[in-house]
Order: sequence, then structure tokens, then C-alpha cells
Amino acid sequence: MSLKSVSLSNAVINQYKYKLKAYSGIFTSLVIIQLLGMFFSLNGMGSSGYSTESYSMNITSYSSNLVIVFTMVWAFMNALLVTTRAYREDDFTFVTNRLTYSLSNYAILLTASIIGGVTAFLSSSLINVIAYLTNNIEVFVTINQEIGFMDYVVGVLATILFILLCGALGYFIGMVVQLSKIFMMIIPVCFIAFSVPIQRNGENVFFKLFEFYFQEHSFPLFLLKVLVTIFILSLTAVMMSNRLEVRK
Repeated sequence: MSLKSVSLSNAVINQYKYKLKAYSGIFTSLVIIQLLGMFFSLNGMGSSGYSTESYSMNITSYSSNLVIVFTMVWAFMNALLVTTRAYREDDFTFVTNRLTYSLSNYAILLTASIIGGVTAFLSSSLINVIAYLTNNIEVFVTINQEIGFMDYVVGVLATILFILLCGALGYFIGMVVQLSKIFMMIIPVCFIAFSVPIQRNGENVFFKLFEFYFQEHSFPLFLLKVLVTIFILSLTAVMMSNRLEVRK
């Protein structure tokens, strides 16, 4: 028996470094999914036309919104993946417990969210360049000149938080499923139930959640909403991980 004690921080850092190399495929898939999002974005996010007897005009708008959505789905799916038994048993290579296991996983999710958020947000510039070079565009107008440095910072932070929120939700659902396989049937049923309109205008639970997070105009309030939600999901997931069975 070794008399050398291993601190919590050292255990988390060692697992984080190991997973950063072992899960390199996550970042490869990020590149693929964002390239796919950029490809679909080249068709434009919306268009309108106007014509008179002397001329006609067609306006097409381009943005990185689809790339961001694809990246959010990528974060959700990979967070689900790291909760599976195969990934959990990789941690037995180290001196570990459920807390260090969860903390190192969240460190990976945070790293992935930062990388994914920055690249997804900045992909709008590349989309604009490719659209300009590949399409027959006579006039190209950009709103970047009206955006200040702090607007870019807020945009990047908001994108990172959205991706991290999806990752935290995926990790939470993954832990719920690992706790009991019966939730594999319950969660899809809940998803369908939340999609059912609760009002005559077609609004449902998902629409209300979309309004609550995505249509918040105050950044400090948005920041509070997202951080509190991530904290609750993460804390609950860590508590559930303590109830998982030990390795057999």
C-alpha cells in the first residue's frame, strides 16, 4: 500500500490531461460538424426579392447560426457519450473516485465548449468570404463595421455558454440513463410530451424554454440564467454519479 496521498486537484488534472488526448476524436468530429454547418449555411439563412420595371433585386443573408446549432448538438451528443460505461471504466487507470471522474469530465466539456464556441462564432466571416467568392454577388454588405469589440466578446461568451449548456444537459441525461435504463424509454416520452402545444397558438414547453434562454435581451440576466441552470444540472449529475455501481 502506497503512503503517498493524491490530492483532489492533482487527480483531476491528471485525468483531464489523459482525457484530452484520449478524446481527441471529439475535436475531429467538431471540425467535421462545423464544416457541414458551413456548407448548409452557404445556401443563405433567408432571402427576399424586390423588382420594378427597370431593375430587380434579390437579398440573401448569411450567418453562422446553423454552425452554432450544429455545434450545440455536437456538445450534447458527446456529453452523452462520455457518461457511458466504456468511458467511465477508463478512469480506473488512475487513483479516482466519482467526484474526480465528474470534475475531469466537466473540464473536458468546458474546453470543448470554449473551442467550439469560438470557432462557431468566428465561422461567420469565413462563410461570408466563401459566399462572396462562389456566388454571383454584385453588392456585399456586412454589419461588422457597426459591431464594437465588446459586442464580439459578448457574442463569443454567449455562444460558449449555449454550447456548454447543451453539454451539461447531455451529461445530465446521460447520468440519468446510466442510473436506470428505464429512463431510456421515459425520456423520449417526455420529449414528445413537451412538444405537444399547450396553447392554441401552438406554443409548447420547448418554445417557452427557447424564449426563456435565447430571447433574453439583457446579457447579465442571460448569464445568470445559463450559469444557474448549468450549476443545477452539473450538481445533480455529480450526485447521481455517486450512486452508480462500482466496477465489477
